[in-house]
Amino acid sequence: MKKKTFFVLKGVDAVNGQRVPRSRKVRLTETQAMYDLSLGRLSRIDPKAAKAEAGTREAES
Repeated sequence: MKKKTFFVLKGVDAVNGQRVPRSRKVRLTETQAMYDLSLGRLSRIDPKAAKAEAGTREAES
């Protein structure tokens, strides 16, 4: 299975039995990520990028 990059949300110390790296990015298969995704511990979208994009949209309005 292919691994994908997931972003770990604030307050989460471990994902899939492993400590979260400083970058807060982890590479997991969909199967490995399923549990933490269901609990809202992971995101497929970089939260920093999403926040910056939201700020750009507000500035355009």
